[in-house]
Amino acid sequence: MRPLIVNPRPFCCAFTALLLTACSTGGGAITESGRYLFNDFFGRTDSSTPSFDPALSYLRATKGGAVAYLVLGYVDSTPSGSVEVWYSARREVLRLRNGRLVGTTGLDLDWRASQTVGLPSWQTLMLTQQEASYRRTRDIEPTYQFGIDEQIRIVRLASYKPIALQSHPSASLTWFEEHAESLVPGAASLPPSRFGVAVADDGSPYVVYSEQCLSADVCYSFERLQAPPATAAAAAAGS
Repeated sequence: MRPLIVNPRPFCCAFTALLLTACSTGGGAITESGRYLFNDFFGRTDSSTPSFDPALSYLRATKGGAVAYLVLGYVDSTPSGSVEVWYSARREVLRLRNGRLVGTTGLDLDWRASQTVGLPSWQTLMLTQQEASYRRTRDIEPTYQFGIDEQIRIVRLASYKPIALQSHPSASLTWFEEHAESLVPGAASLPPSRFGVAVADDGSPYVVYSEQCLSADVCYSFERLQAPPATAAAAAAGS
């Protein structure tokens, strides 16, 4: 994974504590002051919600009974599609492509890189009841596991009761489940991931809520607190 970099003009002064590397150009950067630096990642155990700026995009993350709120730093254009880069208060970074984790920085266990082959778009999955599949490879630190090869099977669920969904009725979302099977003999596979997909005003599907695991015993939920811009949603749906 290449270094995580952001636009220096609005971002560096306001969020110096979040930056992991020297600043460079990027898109959609945060413009507000340090009062939007929330507590440590998964450091909130109370049910209170911070005051949000409607001009910014937020992600609610949970792990067990702990809660954290992340802010969208920018959207990175990559050959594999648009990647949203989300920041917590203390240098933790989540990289999501179409709602799926593709990289993390600053956690106890990090996915340093993730690549996929044959990944269908949410638009395609919404139009069919059939199962689908794709291939994924990923690198993990600090265990120095590289090139973990997995086959991912996607199934559509008739319904699902999520563990931490707050902003949408679960029945209003279309639910998918992904099963990862390690292609390395004897290697443990990850628990299933689940995705709740909504449709934006322009007709583009996007992930509102997900439950994803970095390892067999390190699992999170992620919930968008507002829909992405129409152009971003359209790009994500088609990538």
